[in-house]
This record gives sequence, C-alpha cells and structure tokens, in this order.
Amino acid sequence: MVDPEWATVTHSYHFKCRADLIHDNLLDLTHESFLHQTTVGDDYIYEHGITVEVDGNVVSVDRLMPSVEAPPLYAETMNARGLFDRFHCTEFFVPNLHVLHSGITGEGRPREEGFLIKVLNGITPIDEHNTWYYYAFSRNFAVDNAQATDDLRVGLGTVLDEDAAALEAQEIGMSTRPPGEHDVLIAQDGGVAKARRILAALLRKEQQAPPATSTRVPAAVGRD
Repeated sequence: MVDPEWATVTHSYHFKCRADLIHDNLLDLTHESFLHQTTVGDDYIYEHGITVEVDGNVVSVDRLMPSVEAPPLYAETMNARGLFDRFHCTEFFVPNLHVLHSGITGEGRPREEGFLIKVLNGITPIDEHNTWYYYAFSRNFAVDNAQATDDLRVGLGTVLDEDAAALEAQEIGMSTRPPGEHDVLIAQDGGVAKARRILAALLRKEQQAPPATSTRVPAAVGRD
C-alpha cells in the first residue's frame, strides 16, 4: 500500500451480515459472473474451474481464464483491448485476512509480466449479524493516472455495494431458514469447504482451552 511503484484505492464498509458470508464470497469468485457484470464480471468466469491448496491455516483458491477479454472496469483503466490470460487467486489467512492476486497478462505469458492487482480484505466482525470490511485495491499500472484512480474508486465502490446487498439478503435467509436446513456445496466451493473446516478447528481449540490464569502479583502482606 505504500510502495511508490503501486497505486492504492481504499474503502471501509459496514456489511449487514455475518463475517462467514464475506469469507465465502471472497473464496468463491464465481459470483462475479452474476453480480458484477458492469465492472469485474463476465460469463467466462464460471466456465473455468479452480485449484485449491492448503498450507497450514492458509487456503488458496486459484483460477486461470486463458484467452479472454478484460472485464469492463479493467479494460477502461488498463486501456486493454483484445484477448488476454486473466487470473485471480485468493489467499485466505484464516480467520480474517484475504489477499487477492488478480490481473491480466499476454496469452501464454507469465503472470508477473501483466497488469497486476493485489486486493487486501480485512474482515472484522462487529456482532453475530454485522461486519466491518476494510478494503485496499493496489495496482501496478496507470500509477500516476488520477482519472484511473477515480474511476477505480467509483467502480470498486459499486462492486462493494453489490456484494453488500447480496450478502444482506443471504443473512436474512440464513437467519430465517428452518432448523436443520444446511448449505449444499458444489465444486466451485472447494476453498469454502476447506476454510470452514480450518476455522471450525480453530474455534474448537479456543473453546476447549483452559481459562487463562492470572499473572498479577499479589500485594505484599504486612507484618506487625
């Protein structure tokens, strides 16, 4: 965020939903095809599968989309026309930080040669049904272009508005669904499933831990 070779746009957002729904949203970017058609979405996203890796408490979900057009927001700010290899990889550092590595590069070319984006997502629960979402979008292209920064600030604000509306509706559904009704996960939810298992294990470990003992030194007892 402070590297002069990169430019950053930030947002803070109160989401009216539980934190777990935001984690699911960030781990399954298939939703971009449906929620974000005017900014970062396209039908080809859901047509490509994902690769999921786990390293300790870090879950990575990677998707490569070869020979596709840049999405509307990227095409405008990158001045990118034609076909590219698009990619995004979400690293979830359970329990609260997501780092999204995203961008486009020439067909068949290494990712590091392309227009690169790193999105930092700090998810901070407020209570059972509300969450603070701290967001930073850093890019290595058009770094000194103030218009590109303004366009991204507006466009990414639209993305967050769309996510917030969808997740608020999901929260209502989760809060009112009949007892015993459970989620049904599909192949695109591979990262979601693995992250949920890690988070559940961390919660069990925390709940089973013995209460912390006081380290306060007792006051000296005086003698007559």
